[in-house]
Amino acid sequence: MYFSTAIPRSESLRVLFVSSMVNLSELLGLRPDLARPHVKKIYYFHENQLTYPYQVPTTDGESTERKAKRRKVAAEDFQITWSQIISCLAADELLFNSDFNRTSFLSRIDVFINKIPEPEMRHRGLAKQLESKSRVLYFPLKMLRVPDATRIDKPSNLVTILWNHRWEYDKNPDEFFETLCELATGGSKFQVIVLGESFPESPAVFRTAKETLEASEHVKIAHWGYASSREQYLDFLRLADVVVSTSNHEFYGVAVLEAVLCGCYPLVPNRLVYPEFFSGANVFNTQRQLFKKLKYFCGNPIPARRFAQEHGDEFIKFTWQSLESEYAALLVPSSTDNETTIPRRRLD
Repeated sequence: MYFSTAIPRSESLRVLFVSSMVNLSELLGLRPDLARPHVKKIYYFHENQLTYPYQVPTTDGESTERKAKRRKVAAEDFQITWSQIISCLAADELLFNSDFNRTSFLSRIDVFINKIPEPEMRHRGLAKQLESKSRVLYFPLKMLRVPDATRIDKPSNLVTILWNHRWEYDKNPDEFFETLCELATGGSKFQVIVLGESFPESPAVFRTAKETLEASEHVKIAHWGYASSREQYLDFLRLADVVVSTSNHEFYGVAVLEAVLCGCYPLVPNRLVYPEFFSGANVFNTQRQLFKKLKYFCGNPIPARRFAQEHGDEFIKFTWQSLESEYAALLVPSSTDNETTIPRRRLD
């Protein structure tokens, strides 16, 4: 409803670029002028609801109220997913921020369609139809890679471990903090930076882990909580040596990529989008492997600090500087249907 009134009416409009959180089919119904053939409709997936983890965890002996909430969430998830699929049919081109996002969505469409109770209403071959107009275009990070010349020469021998994800259950903070607490109990010395905004419904582990780590003589907490500004946030990323993700939900991983561009060594699970961007020693299969890798860096921080120098250039492809020309070609057509040239300009 909002976008149907916010988007100005213009005969010169040639491209409509919308996020997958917008119901494109409804928007086109409310604004028939946007549905005209000469307006290219592009639908961009930051994430997809077909593989989104369940947000209301099950508990034994749950109350009637909790069961009702679960049914409500399930119904809402179905409706959001359905609107995404219908929007895909209305779009001319489907863009995904990662191949994991693309393949996970396309591979589950038929399973979702089979939930429709009336067999005659199930659209067959939909995944193949949508695949033909889909491709990957990375989400651009508006930042430069930090020079790494001084990172190896950091005076401190104390490794700094970073968490810079949302304080929510789908980021699996329990595994991260269990590992840190085990390291501290075993005598490993490290510094920790925990970034993110706290909410009343945030997992309790953020409070209990802070109490445990504060009480340890082996751990120094450099920061715990929300950064006051974007610049302060980036300063903390530059201070850190190792960024860790234990997430159960990730289609791209902006937090990890930003940290890597700031010079951090990534430790990520061998699942979701991460194997698409990272490999070898940067991935772990189990919590025990994560523990061993972090324990090693607690005693040997220099190898982590060398990562930026040895591999940092591999991640420039995720920056706006590298992706601007692709977005310009997509969003700024070189000519209209009347052959009138539209000059290209920088997309800021």
